[in-house]
Amino acid sequence: MLCPSCGANNPDGSQFCNSCGRPARAASATAPANPDPRAAASGPPANVEIDLWTGRPSPAAYLSHFLLLGLWWAAIGTLSVVVWPGREGVARWWWVPVAAAGLPALYLAAAIGADALSHSYRLTSQRLFESVGILIRQTRELELIRVKDTTVTQGLLERLSGAGQVAVYSTDSTDPVLHLDRIKDPHGVKERIRTAVQQRRGGTMYVEKV
Repeated sequence: MLCPSCGANNPDGSQFCNSCGRPARAASATAPANPDPRAAASGPPANVEIDLWTGRPSPAAYLSHFLLLGLWWAAIGTLSVVVWPGREGVARWWWVPVAAAGLPALYLAAAIGADALSHSYRLTSQRLFESVGILIRQTRELELIRVKDTTVTQGLLERLSGAGQVAVYSTDSTDPVLHLDRIKDPHGVKERIRTAVQQRRGGTMYVEKV
């Protein structure tokens, strides 16, 4: 069937054009007399947009930083015992090991908090959003009908902590990749996106226009 907007060829029964993303049927087209009830139950109506998932960077993605901080604390404790300059030094220089141990911990906590505040992600039944920034907020959105593929990237420690990155590839030539960084349960999020894309396309197969 041909798209009434751009003229691209789409599989029969497609609700949206795989090339331009607009409705593949003319506005005057009527719905089938006896719609399949299972299709209606498979997802929300095409004209209703609902939230499916929201997320932010997870502290679990910083497991390597926590391990390094623990090693740093252990080194400071060892040096304080071995080379501590006597009782008089304890009264005069106690703040040195405290500062050496506390400042990196405060910096790590501030970095994790700023990361969580400056990044947020939202998946709806029609679009995927990425918002970046604290004082100045920039939001990118991706129509699910344009999604081509999704991949999950996890390092060794990220697999242990259950965090990772999801990359969403689309047919948008100006901004083809949207990254969901340092999120919890990336494989689960990937499956949510996959299911939402399938429901958005109405169960039709995606055909890339070359």
